[in-house]
Amino acid sequence: MSASSEVARLEQALRRRFRVIETEVALGRTTISLAHPASSDELISEEDYLKDERLPYWAEPWPSSFVLARHLVSDDSLVGVGGGRSMLELGCGTGLVAAAATLAGFAVTASDYYEDALRFARVNVWRVARQRIEVMHLDWRVLPALPRCRIRSTPPRSKACLPTSPADYQPMPTPTPADASLPDTEPLKDRLTFGAMERE
Repeated sequence: MSASSEVARLEQALRRRFRVIETEVALGRTTISLAHPASSDELISEEDYLKDERLPYWAEPWPSSFVLARHLVSDDSLVGVGGGRSMLELGCGTGLVAAAATLAGFAVTASDYYEDALRFARVNVWRVARQRIEVMHLDWRVLPALPRCRIRSTPPRSKACLPTSPADYQPMPTPTPADASLPDTEPLKDRLTFGAMERE
């Protein structure tokens, strides 16, 4: 099965399971259409909440994801910064930032706690960039082995990047990846953080 057919079947399956709407997002000189569930409230599961206070934050595009996505494709300092380098997105939601990063030339791995978020991300990146991305089902409380890295506040052209939209929507402290230290920076533009991950 071709990649196009595979993603088309995945999108059809998602549209059968969810009430899907599309949000137009201006990214640089182009406007994309992001498919996502119409309402996160419709997806709240009492069983999921009782198990680990899980709520479907992934289902709605966050304001910070718009800022980061536009930054990736609109900021002159980042033009061509991808160059095929690896990018791991933490908390990809429905894939807006992953799509923008793919357009910017990164080889993206999108991660999220919800598998349905990863499915929407795959669909949206394909719709926007006609490229397949890697996805990772990731629980920050039980992290897989990650390469040792140090995170810098300015992304040099030769390094891999690790972007994240705000992850402080729960009262508990947000854990950081093992062997990584986040830069001491003030939140930028609606609590946006952006760092470069350099492997040691």
